[in-house]
Amino acid sequence: MLAFGFSVYIFIKNINQINIKFLSITISIFLVYTIAHNAVNSEGYKILKTILFNHFTPLYLLAGPSFYFFIRTSIDNNFNFKKRDLLHLLPFIIQCIGISEYMTIPWKEKIDLVTSFYLHPERQSGIHTNIFFISEVNYIIRFIHLMVYFSLSFIFLKKKKNSGMIKTLKRVTLIFISILILYNIHILLIITKGVYNTLLIKSIITLDVILLFVLILEFLGSPELYLNSKKIRTKYLKESPYINKTDVISINENDKKELNKRIKELKKDSSFFLNSKNNFRNFATIINYPDHIIREYLKSKNTSFIDIKNKVRLSVAKNILNETKLTYNLDYIAEKSGFNSRSNFYNIFKKYEKCTPREYLNKKKK
Repeated sequence: MLAFGFSVYIFIKNINQINIKFLSITISIFLVYTIAHNAVNSEGYKILKTILFNHFTPLYLLAGPSFYFFIRTSIDNNFNFKKRDLLHLLPFIIQCIGISEYMTIPWKEKIDLVTSFYLHPERQSGIHTNIFFISEVNYIIRFIHLMVYFSLSFIFLKKKKNSGMIKTLKRVTLIFISILILYNIHILLIITKGVYNTLLIKSIITLDVILLFVLILEFLGSPELYLNSKKIRTKYLKESPYINKTDVISINENDKKELNKRIKELKKDSSFFLNSKNNFRNFATIINYPDHIIREYLKSKNTSFIDIKNKVRLSVAKNILNETKLTYNLDYIAEKSGFNSRSNFYNIFKKYEKCTPREYLNKKKK
């Protein structure tokens, strides 16, 4: 359960990084699968095992695609999903349909059925939990499905230059593949032989536990997953597969000069910033640099698009104040300087100028 909590924490902490979302989903599904299997083949946990048995099988068919897309999005920060990628959901949808009949079985009947597996594990192969496949075929399909995605991920990595990042991803992929193979041997022995106390099965379980421990250590050894990246050396982050490289991008001096020039030119056109429809995307389009480069540059200057926009609008507002001496009310001035309301204008004016519009005019008189 601690490992599951850690996975959820990683997901929340890296909510803006799509690759870590996919990794967290993969780990979480693996852990749910492990909890379900251990609960079903244990004497207690009556409610838990009934909830987890078979109801979550469609979810397991998302682990492979989510890991594959974790690899793809970790390698390519500009990876874009296409409509054809929705085909990866097809096995999940088929499985949802497949267990529809089992979902209608009365709860009491399900409890009696699942609790009987502890004394008679071979019964798992004799029941129909899927309208398309028998249990053995269902397990085999899941195994093949995962192996295909893990193998595709590893092949994809093999084609890349062997950097520190690629080595880490290869290592994680091989650990997942090893856990999957051992885990499925374990399950098939229980279902087909009806035993779970042999030396062979105990050895397989021990190896699987060791591999899971190694996997946890792999993630614990990557502090960027759970610590603030500002506390970690940039050189290390550049080799991390878990960090979006746009967060650690460096900008050369020529680009800095060009960005400074283009932003200054655009600031002269106050009409752009007065238009409420113009956002950062429009700003980046006119500047004609990648979004992450612009953001990094602005960050290095302790500013942002919002900050620039507010300052340009305030400049227009101060010109109007100087010309009209508050003969127009603040609603009119707010509208003319691009603010969406009088209160918004008033608050931003006080934030930047450290005084109210009237106080600003009184200072000018002195």
